[in-house]
Amino acid sequence: MSIRNGWERDVLDRLVTLVETRDPPQAGRIARIPMDHYRSRERLALERRHVFERFPLIVGFSAQVREPGSFLTHDPSGVPILVTRDASGTLRAFLNVCRHRGAKLAGEPCGSGRSILACRYHGWRYALDGTLRAVPGLKGFPDLKREERGLVSLPVSERHGLVFVRVTPGPELELERFLGPVFEELETFGFPRRVVFESSVRTVACNWKLMIDTVLEAYHISVLHRKTGGLAFEENQVLFDASTPPNGRFVLPLRGLTRPEGEVAEGSLLHYASPLYWMFPNSVILFSGSFAHMLSVFPVDEGRCTVQGSSLRLEGPLDEAAQEGLQKEYEQYWATIREDISVTETIQEGMASGANQEFLFGGFESVADTHFHSALEAALQGRLTP
Repeated sequence: MSIRNGWERDVLDRLVTLVETRDPPQAGRIARIPMDHYRSRERLALERRHVFERFPLIVGFSAQVREPGSFLTHDPSGVPILVTRDASGTLRAFLNVCRHRGAKLAGEPCGSGRSILACRYHGWRYALDGTLRAVPGLKGFPDLKREERGLVSLPVSERHGLVFVRVTPGPELELERFLGPVFEELETFGFPRRVVFESSVRTVACNWKLMIDTVLEAYHISVLHRKTGGLAFEENQVLFDASTPPNGRFVLPLRGLTRPEGEVAEGSLLHYASPLYWMFPNSVILFSGSFAHMLSVFPVDEGRCTVQGSSLRLEGPLDEAAQEGLQKEYEQYWATIREDISVTETIQEGMASGANQEFLFGGFESVADTHFHSALEAALQGRLTP
């Protein structure tokens, strides 16, 4: 087998060996996660303070703010965020809060062709670089200093087609160090050239970590998804690479995988497997079929979370048949995710019964999940920083 891209060749070799041996990635290992980690209000407060307020979060895509005058908004983190591309082409992020009486400044998910954002409450006007440009009835504010009433800036950066923001003001993001080299692989599959096909935001009645646990293990796929997404993959097989903690990549081999012969072009891993990229603390990107599907999970309270999903296709015109094909593929994907949501909600309900004091993660499911929980513990204890 010869593949021009070295990392893809290595992954395919290891995948074929994995399928041939059928060994669990963590044979003989059982991980135990205390139930209180999913029910404690105090623990959730620590997770917000030490994780969601400190680590960079994905809030959108470069394609949404590609041109000067474009913007996007993001609310699922619990902090109203506004990202703009100003007239100079600089990407900026702010709290989406007017500096007069605190109303939300921009309400649409995204937009373009703007030079000014005006508050719909009293009409204060801001440029896309955050400066306060106009105040109706200025005589009513005799001591107002406009330079002190610009929008509150947040650290922002973009890499590989993704827009990252930290929800608290502070120093610039150090994404190269945080993401690690594995995320350069997103370029192989054309992620920066993808555009949003569909997006959704749903409230789910479970702790946010239950959703992460589900999307980071393959043990359930052949059972829970036996009539949906599970039909595509080898049973209980996943190749996990944790070389760039706290993030990582795991790869699901497609059913019937055999060792390919001859040269395989760059990017052809998608013909043999579905790679999934995990970005601590709360996002995954799954390449499957025509799409790159991204899910981000944000806590609402100890028993509810917000699941934000976006499915991205390669940019370019679509005829009616292509549109219908993509829509069908998108609906099949969400049928699978709805099964995950349904199960996690029953798990949350069952916690109050007292049947379990801990969750067990066996050899076929513990690699990614223990990687996630270990990183989370390290962040809460101050041993892991962004």
